[in-house]
Amino acid sequence: MSRLRLSVAFAGTPFFACPSLQALMMNPHFEVKMVITQPDKPVGRKYVLTASPIKVLASKNNIFIQQPEKILDIKEEMVRLNPDFLIVVAYGKILPEELLTIPRFGAINVHASLLPKFREEDDTYLTLAEKLSVDSAQYLPQVLDDFAQGKIQAKPQDHARATYCRKISKTDGLINFKTENAETIVRKIRAFTPWPGCFTFYKNKRIRILSASVSEQKIDTGKWLLIDKKTFGIGTKSGTVLPLVVQPEGKKPMAVQDFIQGYF
Repeated sequence: MSRLRLSVAFAGTPFFACPSLQALMMNPHFEVKMVITQPDKPVGRKYVLTASPIKVLASKNNIFIQQPEKILDIKEEMVRLNPDFLIVVAYGKILPEELLTIPRFGAINVHASLLPKFREEDDTYLTLAEKLSVDSAQYLPQVLDDFAQGKIQAKPQDHARATYCRKISKTDGLINFKTENAETIVRKIRAFTPWPGCFTFYKNKRIRILSASVSEQKIDTGKWLLIDKKTFGIGTKSGTVLPLVVQPEGKKPMAVQDFIQGYF
């Protein structure tokens, strides 16, 4: 890596972004001049005002932090700092072009859009995101250095290879055992955990299913059937869903055998 010290502004919010920020802070060839993150938000039942993971990390390292309600509010500060790069990692909002063009080398975005290509059999969104957040942080400093030296150049995205996902809402987590098959439901659970979470209703109570597997056992579509003291299945139009970890409304997550004892 060259000895040229590069300055960066970093925009990010969740834990996913922390390894990338940490990699730049720990590397002597980079100076993080500013961190941009979402405003503190109320969290939990008591609505405790909580800082983002990126703000917590930046605060511990005495980095200048901005939390704009409107993203263009930081334009003047960005111009003043004049960073070499703007690094964007899961900031939470689309950044306007007039911000992206201020840094000398422009903006670099670390994004999880390719996650499905790297999944293994039992991966969930959380396990995939953790892998990518660590791997991207490992390569980020070298990529920025190579870009600054002209060893690599940006090129337009191949739109023919792009994939599209509409915005996901909380209602997308509702499981319909009568119209969806078991394989699709289990994949949905893996993709939608922790957010928006997959849920159904049993005895008029909302039940989140956090982990499940597929069985070929025949159970009537939509029926909940106790298989043994530690297992129950829910029939679908093709195959059976075997919940492994569930969370009844107002309760903590529990293993399926504990759910059986208290609710079946």
